[in-house]
Amino acid sequence: MKSLDRNKGLIEEVKIKDFAGKKHKIDAEDIDFMYLPISGLEKLNQKMDFATDMQQWDDPAIESDLLKDGYAYYENATVKLKKKTERLMMQLLNPTFSKNVKIYHDPRAKETTSWGVGGIKMAGGDAKSYYVMKGDDPAYLVKKKEYDEEFVALWGDCGKDFIKLYEDAEVSWYDLALHAVDYSKCMEK
Repeated sequence: MKSLDRNKGLIEEVKIKDFAGKKHKIDAEDIDFMYLPISGLEKLNQKMDFATDMQQWDDPAIESDLLKDGYAYYENATVKLKKKTERLMMQLLNPTFSKNVKIYHDPRAKETTSWGVGGIKMAGGDAKSYYVMKGDDPAYLVKKKEYDEEFVALWGDCGKDFIKLYEDAEVSWYDLALHAVDYSKCMEK
């Protein structure tokens, strides 16, 4: 791969050089999926890796060895942007257990305040929004500040027993990865 052309954080075009040295441009809408090396894993991705056992969820369509080697999985997804729907190349943050719910990185997300020492981030810097897709519906934006209000609408189709698990606890944005795992387990029953 030679380069990626991005617009507002979204991949629009991939430039590659083949084995003969010839350069090619491929529009994002012509790519079903791809693996790209990443410089640093997003915190949600790390939490999802921690919260799950890749072998338990192992999706044969996903090259889990590439994920373990630090590659990110991108796929062409239908995404609702305000009032319109578009096909976009999105980074899937839960590729090993995305059968029932898909969580995509929001390239335009703001981050929580972070603090660090000597240039090393110690805390904070979490994304304040992600795109969530369930079933065949387009992925839609879920925001940190609205998460507790949307919790039942987002996860409630798994049943009252699932919602009861979180009834007494304060719903936390920082547990989104855990909620996605629990939801996936519930939907597999």
